[in-house]
Amino acid sequence: MNVSVYISSEQIQMIGYEGRAAKRFVTHPLPEGAMYNGTIIDRAYMVQSLKTINTDNPGFLKGDVNLIVDGSSILTRKIQTPKLNPKQLLNLVRDEFSDTISDPSQIVCGYRQLKTGESAVMGYAVTMEQMESYVSVFAEADVKLSSIRVGTESLINFVESRQELHASTIVMNIIDGMTMLSMIFAGGRNVFISRTRLYGDDDEQMLGDILNNFNGMMQFAQSQDFGGISTSYYIGLSAEDISQLSARNQHHEVAMRSLQIYDGPGGTPPPETHFCCLNIQMPAKCVDFLAVYKKMTSIGKSGRSPKKILMIAVPALLVIGLTAMAVDLFMQVSVLDKDIEEVRGQIESPVTQFRLIEINMLGQEVALLTNVADQAEKKAEWEAGLTPATSRLMDTIIFDHEMEVSVNSFNYNESSRNVRISAICADATVSADYVDYLYDCGVAERVTYVGYGSAGGGYSFSVDILLNLEWYTQEEDDEIGFEMDIDFDVEDDEEGEVE
Repeated sequence: MNVSVYISSEQIQMIGYEGRAAKRFVTHPLPEGAMYNGTIIDRAYMVQSLKTINTDNPGFLKGDVNLIVDGSSILTRKIQTPKLNPKQLLNLVRDEFSDTISDPSQIVCGYRQLKTGESAVMGYAVTMEQMESYVSVFAEADVKLSSIRVGTESLINFVESRQELHASTIVMNIIDGMTMLSMIFAGGRNVFISRTRLYGDDDEQMLGDILNNFNGMMQFAQSQDFGGISTSYYIGLSAEDISQLSARNQHHEVAMRSLQIYDGPGGTPPPETHFCCLNIQMPAKCVDFLAVYKKMTSIGKSGRSPKKILMIAVPALLVIGLTAMAVDLFMQVSVLDKDIEEVRGQIESPVTQFRLIEINMLGQEVALLTNVADQAEKKAEWEAGLTPATSRLMDTIIFDHEMEVSVNSFNYNESSRNVRISAICADATVSADYVDYLYDCGVAERVTYVGYGSAGGGYSFSVDILLNLEWYTQEEDDEIGFEMDIDFDVEDDEEGEVE
């Protein structure tokens, strides 16, 4: 029996299956904080939990055990590729994430080839430290892992295997604690990925955050050539929650439905069941984290005894020495020709061509930094015509933080206390930190945002901010009210899809 395992923020979830037939469903609760955003926090409790599952379910974890990981700590990026062999493709994926993880030797990456007809892969990366935490926890619990794969990959596998989901454009949403992963599929092909934090203090506010995210998905879909969304599926919500969402949905042409994908013994699992169900589908062609990790940690291990190595090496060295004496002059001439051919091959290789693209991307980054400097100059000009309160609002949202976030546009509506901005930063982690800043500084009562990558690099995102009533009332005496749309003349990159 094959077992698929997903560790959410609330529980360990496992499904045992034979082929594509689900046979058994097992869960084990976790305390708050044991697992967060794909990172194991309470290692000792996790080991004990796996041991308990082993004890309570004898033999259940003795077959192929496939771990699925997900969270903002798992880097995801759609990468356009030329025709490459597997080794070249893996090196290309590693290079793509070298700007995010400072030490390339600590990058463990993998990829999944996308639907036939796309010259692209979905690349994934984590740090070596995080990968070691997964492997060591299961090893200490006496559970041998067969693969470590990514949640987005499982979701893509599931949609591609279900022909009935290819007829229109759909959104697949998975809610895990305070995080929601949303992926748009058009004709069975993934075209957009967004990860959103849910900040609501209760169920009502959380449903409001989910609905705001859905409206952002609608706006994005309507701006593309694949048409509007027909259905939005939710995994991790109860039927009652989805009923409330449908009642509040203003886009009546879009159906909101739960996604039940497990029909094995024991009835339907609870709605918080996530990726482990999805891995029932037959895997697509991919390279998983565990295979790469094993290769990286086995470098230098030949698998032969010293005696065997000596028996092979001594006669080989004798032959090499005699041959070298006979052909020394010839080699001196041929080495130069070989060097010339190698240089020519390197220049014409796909990897070199991608390096040239990276140089172009660095040029765009320099332009972005220049634009940030221009914003600082413009700030001084604006302040001359703004009230102190207005200036303070713009300082708080745009300038008074130390994050590398460049704002492209800023719009404030006094009657609704709503501020909308669009901005660009290095990656999704920076955008999430910026949203945290808006809460921490006290200016925001509620924040919703949607992010997406761009073909030229960087991470673009739009943010809707409802001003904190206390903060807003405090500033009324300074006549904060204004409505404006500031364009910083940042040239927008072509939108792409990324996590």
